[in-house]
Amino acid sequence: MLLISNGVLITIAGDSSHRRWSFFRQRANIVEEESSDDSDKDLYAFEQHEMQNATQILTTMASPGPVQPRTCINIHRDREMAHNDLVRDYFAPNCTYPPHMFRRRFRMRQELFLRIKDDLEATYTYFQRLPDCTGRLGLSAI
Repeated sequence: MLLISNGVLITIAGDSSHRRWSFFRQRANIVEEESSDDSDKDLYAFEQHEMQNATQILTTMASPGPVQPRTCINIHRDREMAHNDLVRDYFAPNCTYPPHMFRRRFRMRQELFLRIKDDLEATYTYFQRLPDCTGRLGLSAI
């Protein structure tokens, strides 16, 4: 990043910015030790002024202010009803669709689908139906 303050170019980049600032501070100290006449004092005053300006700019860049919390809109999707509809349509003893419709939709027999679902639920907690932070049951493995 480049900052231009009163004609002085200051480069700030990641970890090297600290080294560059210490270079400016050392340079200001050297100018302070060597200043003997009025022109050197004017130069030193100018550099001190530029250092203060650059430090002020860096301070304002480092602390942008408080971060506003994000608010998410909760869209109510009736997961429970969708799960109940799926169970009623395909998995209940007196289901709406016959086994050949299940095979056409899921491209496997119902017994194989249920065996895969049971193995996934037993092996991975991701596929287990657990309550979420609001207390509602999450998505089912079906």
